[in-house]
Amino acid sequence: MGKKLKVKTKIDHEKKSSKNVSKELTPAQIEKFQADIAKSQMQLDSRRNKSIKSHARFKLLLLRRRLRDAERKNRALTRKKFGESAAPRQIPRTIENTRENEPTFESNLTKEELEAEKRDETENYFAGEYCPKVLLTASDYPNRYTRMFLTELSTILPNSVMWMRKVTSLRRLSKKCIQAGITDIVDVHQSRKSQLPGSLIHVHLPSGPTIYYKLSSIQFRKEIPRRWLHCNKGNPELILNHFTTTLGRRISRSLAVLFPPQPAFQARQVVTFHNQRDYVFFRRHKYVFRNEGTRAVTREIGPRFTLRIRKIIKGDFTPSPKPSDIEYHFKGFQRLGFLNFVAKNTREKETTFESNLPKEELEAEKRDETENYFAGEYCPKVLLTASDYPNRYTRMFLTELSTILPNSVMWMRKVTSLRRLSKKCIQAGITDIVDVHQSRKSQLPGSLIHVHLPSGPTIYYKLSSIQFRKEIPRRWLHCNKGNPELILNHFTTTLGRRISRSLAVLFPPQPAFQARQVVTFHNQRDYVFFRRHKYVFRNEGTRAVTREIGPRFTLRIRKIIKGDFTPSPKPSDIEYQISRRLAVLFPPQPTFQARQVVTFHNQRDYVFFRRHKYVFRNEGTRAVTREIGPRFTLRVRKIIKGDFTPSPKPSDIEYQWVPHQHEKRKRKFNL
Repeated sequence: MGKKLKVKTKIDHEKKSSKNVSKELTPAQIEKFQADIAKSQMQLDSRRNKSIKSHARFKLLLLRRRLRDAERKNRALTRKKFGESAAPRQIPRTIENTRENEPTFESNLTKEELEAEKRDETENYFAGEYCPKVLLTASDYPNRYTRMFLTELSTILPNSVMWMRKVTSLRRLSKKCIQAGITDIVDVHQSRKSQLPGSLIHVHLPSGPTIYYKLSSIQFRKEIPRRWLHCNKGNPELILNHFTTTLGRRISRSLAVLFPPQPAFQARQVVTFHNQRDYVFFRRHKYVFRNEGTRAVTREIGPRFTLRIRKIIKGDFTPSPKPSDIEYHFKGFQRLGFLNFVAKNTREKETTFESNLPKEELEAEKRDETENYFAGEYCPKVLLTASDYPNRYTRMFLTELSTILPNSVMWMRKVTSLRRLSKKCIQAGITDIVDVHQSRKSQLPGSLIHVHLPSGPTIYYKLSSIQFRKEIPRRWLHCNKGNPELILNHFTTTLGRRISRSLAVLFPPQPAFQARQVVTFHNQRDYVFFRRHKYVFRNEGTRAVTREIGPRFTLRIRKIIKGDFTPSPKPSDIEYQISRRLAVLFPPQPTFQARQVVTFHNQRDYVFFRRHKYVFRNEGTRAVTREIGPRFTLRVRKIIKGDFTPSPKPSDIEYQWVPHQHEKRKRKFNL
């Protein structure tokens, strides 16, 4: 048997040489490395062959790695010779050390303010007046995963009792626990999306607070690899890490009162609550001393879970607290103040905002075609119609619109023009026409025209995101007849207020409160979202429960024309029209949250289009891109001044491409 020959390539030689970085580099060698890196980068940009380009990319990464390792070793040798001050250690840039300085940090508060924080409902516990007794319970008839989680919580909390409350309300249970000497209640609720627990309520008795948490990332003890199989009984040691703001310190004190104040060091158990980016991570470990007590070895016991605070209410549990009792309420992307990420309103201030206009201008806005409606002179009558011979989805949409608009009549105009129909409606006393058109791309309705009679305006909308009543989950099956209550939300500019008034004239001015129906038009980023709900009062009128009726759809305004419907309006009658842009095709203010990049790359007079999405990695120091698509290539042929003309004058032709004849060697590029 002969020896198997191995062919060594250039890349294998470079991989082997990259491990040998033991020699110290001089400043001249470092400069040579930097020059080689710049040269490799230029070669990489100029290559077009994929195999050569991948080899050049590997060579560039190899050079950068060797330079980085050599610089690191040079700094280590400098510190060894001249001390730490000669080459200070570099601190990595993380989210934690780039955190904004907040006024509620402990370093920014005086001793008096810090002592005043501690005078809360947990003051008696830290004074050592009592030892906590915890009741672990769950919502009515929990599943086996919730019971498993409660069992593991009972092994964490020493003085805890597990009892299923079933249908007993938490309010009634808290009163009984105060009489029995229970100091805390932990109520676990199952998630609606999965079988695991999804939320947790901690009630501190007798004077509160009540804290609502979201539960996630649960791992039971049996799911943890290399866990400690046996754990000793005893009070664990408690670590509360990185709770630095006023709200964070309040949460840490509420978590501390669940554990006895005096830990049993013989048990050698440590319970950790670590806060990071407003998420509180729970871990439990056991430690053993080795090498005559000079070294400690830790191993996890379990379980693991993550808490996210939702609400803090003063006092013990109340199903419907007063707004003044809500100490903190998490809202969407708003942070606790633990970190530097705060959602900011990035919308630019406009001159037509209501706060920027005097009263005279606001009153002048209301003197338009809808003035008689708001004066209460008439009740609207709406005609619902559609283009010629609509399909069943358009008829379904019109039927659902007729249930929303009380004084509405549905009639198919077929081949009758909208101009002729509007004249007949004026004679019949109809105040508004809603004309629905089918989309060309799908079978659903795609556009809507609202004509206010007799003096206009005529508004063109784009329809999208339609969901019929039967498609909405957990909808209210029956709805009472009556005039609904109307909510017009976030129409803040002059154009927005004009749209809100045109939508309001479709509904009667006096709502029937007995029907308990609410119709909402919510404007967000120039999209008007429609929702319809029904509400019922509970708990003797102190709490309202809402449920959606349907349907759902979204409106996008396209055009506003003065007066009633005209198929070819004059340019002076067009009050507003959404602009279509060329390169200008894109809004001037990008939404950076979308993290999308559109690229037009010119090369040899060919314009290549690409679209990518990028994601930040390594704490924002590196961006990874991936293509979304599509791809296409543009070649400019002709540029003509003015709008489209089938036969332009030679003087109007700004540029015209002429094929190159016998100029292949010396080609001139124009862009």
